Amino acid sequence: MPDRKDRFPKDPRESKDSDGDGIGDNADHIPHDPHEWRDSDGDGVGDNADKFPHDPKESKDSDGDGIGDNEDAFPHDPHEWRDTDGDGVGDNADRFPRDPAMSKDSDGDGVGDSVDKFPFDPTEWRDSDNDGVGDSKDRFPHDPTETKDSDGDGVGDNADKFPHNPKESQDSDGDGVGDNADVFPHNVHEWSDADVDGIGDNSDLDRDGDGVHNDVDRYPDNPKEWKDSDGDGVGDNEDAYPLDPHCYSKALPCPTSKSKPTQKPTEKPTENEKPAEKPDTTTTATTAKPVAQPTRPPRPSDPGQLNKKIKGLPPQGYDEFHPGKKVMHDNSTHTADWQRERPKTNETEAETIARICKENPDNTWCDRYKVHGSFAR
Repeated sequence: MPDRKDRFPKDPRESKDSDGDGIGDNADHIPHDPHEWRDSDGDGVGDNADKFPHDPKESKDSDGDGIGDNEDAFPHDPHEWRDTDGDGVGDNADRFPRDPAMSKDSDGDGVGDSVDKFPFDPTEWRDSDNDGVGDSKDRFPHDPTETKDSDGDGVGDNADKFPHNPKESQDSDGDGVGDNADVFPHNVHEWSDADVDGIGDNSDLDRDGDGVHNDVDRYPDNPKEWKDSDGDGVGDNEDAYPLDPHCYSKALPCPTSKSKPTQKPTEKPTENEKPAEKPDTTTTATTAKPVAQPTRPPRPSDPGQLNKKIKGLPPQGYDEFHPGKKVMHDNSTHTADWQRERPKTNETEAETIARICKENPDNTWCDRYKVHGSFAR
């Protein structure tokens, strides 16, 4: 070729430079691209443009993370390039890169959000009975009706009639007394039997079994006592001075008494016996200087102990508004006719009972009334 047409007159191997890049077409791997002339890996992409000039499998790195687009699972995310479990979440962000079922763990408890029933509570992840309470806190993880056992008796609070009493859980008769403590668990009217005679205390006419009828027994729940002759609150059997309301202990001097202390049990009263009158202690024969003697404060009247037989009244009592006038109703009732005997009251029976029980909160009858809402007549 004449030198005037040869772009490389001194190089017998070249004569043309189609793209004018100074590299002859024979040596130029990209003869029509003035920006490229070499393709080291032979992938068709010039070395200048090829991000991986020596790797024929790669030429581009769109996100600049150093991983070629062909190999990069996330070619446009510079923070991710591999997705080992194929769940669409890159290994760097995937908390479980080898488990396609999980990728996030919001509460960091090691259990993926997709299977964690409580994804934002690091102390819980499973709810076996689906009751909304995690197994870690659920005392009954396989019972959807129970979650708590406040008293630790093994019975859930929802089923436990006494959720804060570890000794009780059932009340079969609904009388407010647990079956374990209830001597009559299937009788709503009875729960105790103090004298163990098989008759419930509410029905037993002598509930302490001392042989003295409840109506005349000053201590109907104490089998060792039944009378308090001097009204000092200490039963005659325990009272060393049963006829002196100012003394009761034989270990302490009693200047008001002429008699020696006695511990002899008193005889049990008959049903019609009146209580002994209190002795007159306004004067004493002794001139000795009184010795300080502890005395018990007087007890308030207990409506449960007010009894017509003890007072020596007629069976139907007196009309309280007409002293001396006997009220007789052919013995048809003992208490149900109270409004006819007291016609001037404006209270209902329930209001009267509520008032009496408020004034005497420790009265046994009132305790029973709270449970049953009525008195046995």
